[in-house]
Amino acid sequence: MIEVLHAKYSIHDKAERSKISEEFPYYFIRLQVEGACRADIGGRSETVRAGDLILCEPGMPCETVVDAGAEGQSPFGCLSADYYVFCRGPWLDEWWAKQTRAPIANIALEQGLLTLWKLLISEKIAEREPGQDMAPYLLQALCTYLDRMLNQVMKPTRSSSNFDAAYLIKHFIDKNVTTPFKLQDIADHVGLSVTRIVHLFKKTYNLTITEYANQTRLSYACTQIEFSNLSLESIAESVGFHNYSYFHRLFRARYGMSPRQFRNQ
Repeated sequence: MIEVLHAKYSIHDKAERSKISEEFPYYFIRLQVEGACRADIGGRSETVRAGDLILCEPGMPCETVVDAGAEGQSPFGCLSADYYVFCRGPWLDEWWAKQTRAPIANIALEQGLLTLWKLLISEKIAEREPGQDMAPYLLQALCTYLDRMLNQVMKPTRSSSNFDAAYLIKHFIDKNVTTPFKLQDIADHVGLSVTRIVHLFKKTYNLTITEYANQTRLSYACTQIEFSNLSLESIAESVGFHNYSYFHRLFRARYGMSPRQFRNQ
């Protein structure tokens, strides 16, 4: 049995502080998708950026602080945006116990993952009749998806030094994906040659650097198309595509529809 207390996509455009006490009896799962915040978990403070996943079990105190000092506004005009869910139940207890879980871990913002969050939020808002609520099953799918992504990060098949370098490359892309950057910028950041970073990233993630950057930009674009009233041209530019025709072509190739069709569906 699973109880989904609350599920939401939250945009913060002003300073805000949220606190979960030790007495709170629910699991807290939160995915940062835009901007940044500070998280204090069990006495440890960290800056949380796009792609960072927060996992807290019942009884684990957590405080998130959104302010302009963390990173400033995201390219979309907000300080921070995230998906989160409060939940509990025997299935979740078993899921949590399957492996050691770091309070904060960085994962890719894959469209499949974001789609599951959106479906869960929509189902929770719908207030289904007894026996028709899909929220518990969607949460199970979400948790399973998260485990798969976390295990890809935690159990690489290549040497740890190579994986650490590939992770630094990925982190640079995630942090700078909405602004122009060159392969040489990444190479300088991690202290390797351009040829080396291209090879390492492809070997580790089975994607080229350009493919991963564009997939991440498209995921950001999908969120903005669904939750904002910005024009499609403005959204394309804000996520790092300065040629709308190129953005349109990539979007259609990945999702099988145009950005306008995606907005109107």
